[in-house]
Amino acid sequence: MVDLLSRRGDLAAALRLEELWKELLDAQRIALLCAYAVDPLERGAYAAALPGIGRVHSHLMPVDDLPRLERAIDLAFIDVFGLYGDARLLRDLFVRQLSGGATMPAAQAALLALREVDTRLADAVLERAAHHHRRAA
Repeated sequence: MVDLLSRRGDLAAALRLEELWKELLDAQRIALLCAYAVDPLERGAYAAALPGIGRVHSHLMPVDDLPRLERAIDLAFIDVFGLYGDARLLRDLFVRQLSGGATMPAAQAALLALREVDTRLADAVLERAAHHHRRAA
């Protein structure tokens, strides 16, 4: 139900339904696995979908090739911030800065945190990550 609402463009309704599920599951102590069709290299995912989904879930896990995604985002941080700026250290600082929310791959957490700091830089990293991800296919 939630994925159908989000695919139809009603992310607010999808997230509200998620909140209601979370209340029920917490009260009944039941675990539930959810699935969303979210492109981890699409700008809109970091603007609304992933932050919203992260607020009502304990973990976010991409189903695609995680090592390829991590490598693409690592290379994108180097492209944008430079090799001598220790892009990995910078990325890790962004991950630590991310406030609460779901546990997720470090590369995605870094992009979410960077987006909170500077949308333009986050979009630049995301654009470069998409380029590296396509090349590695």
